[in-house]
Amino acid sequence: MCGGAGFLGSRIVAAFVDRGDEVVVVDAMLAETGGDAAHLAAVRDAIELKPSAIEDVPDLGRLLKGAALVVDCMAWTRHVAAFDNPIYDMRLNLESHLRLILAARGVPGTRILYLGSRGEYGRTTAARITEDTPLEPRDVQSVHKAAADQHFRLFAELGGLSALSLRLPNCFGPGQPVAGKDIGLVGGWIRSALAGEPIVLYGSGRRRPLLFADDAASVVSRLSDQPFTGYQAFNLAGRDVELSDLAARIVSMAGRGSVAQAPMPDEVAVMDIGDTVFVDTALRQLIGRVPDVDLDAALGATVAYFKERLR
Repeated sequence: MCGGAGFLGSRIVAAFVDRGDEVVVVDAMLAETGGDAAHLAAVRDAIELKPSAIEDVPDLGRLLKGAALVVDCMAWTRHVAAFDNPIYDMRLNLESHLRLILAARGVPGTRILYLGSRGEYGRTTAARITEDTPLEPRDVQSVHKAAADQHFRLFAELGGLSALSLRLPNCFGPGQPVAGKDIGLVGGWIRSALAGEPIVLYGSGRRRPLLFADDAASVVSRLSDQPFTGYQAFNLAGRDVELSDLAARIVSMAGRGSVAQAPMPDEVAVMDIGDTVFVDTALRQLIGRVPDVDLDAALGATVAYFKERLR
């Protein structure tokens, strides 16, 4: 598991441990990535943890050779910050994956499940976003995520490894970052509400797909049992939510804060992905029903986590 000490990665690690799998976690826990050994505390005795960047793992070839599946969760998820530090973003959202690919090419038969992003599609004029929709990313992070995705496609087609790209929407849940700037839509709004500050809505009628982290982990676990060769891509749509409704739910659960509207700033508009429906029909045909926890339950657990961490 590459990047397994992060917010989402650690939830996937827990899902594999729960079903009795042997798990090796490689994670350098670099600044601003959210990687933290504390996320793995509940499963620490059941896993092997290598606190190292992918390029510094001396026995990476051996690990790949012994792995039934490599889950690649390596990422830097701060979209706004990436505009100010695109080189750091490139290192974490592109170079790290290329290093894994190069190592995997030396171990024929390696299977990699890469966690991609809805952002790779950018703002499209298509009626619905399927796996065949062209990738037209609109921000630095999504450009690098899409580039990594296409490197997996290229090298899988050249042979020596197989890659499955799972493109995710905005993920949230307990364990996500609570400090610093640019901590994600749901996290940022929860923190604002708990501080008694307004949640600022840009425009009206806007929607976004959201995904609870444990639902993502469950899908990854189920996909790990699917045979795949070459390169395949699947969307995981999550739940389509109107942003005004999301903001109102968060304020109600927080017991503080308010909702205000404002024009969309230029720096937000340039990377806005629009409201095109994100669909995962292909994934559902493959694995059947996709888990979708009750939105209030998921938000309630996340708000409770933020309250505990911000006391």
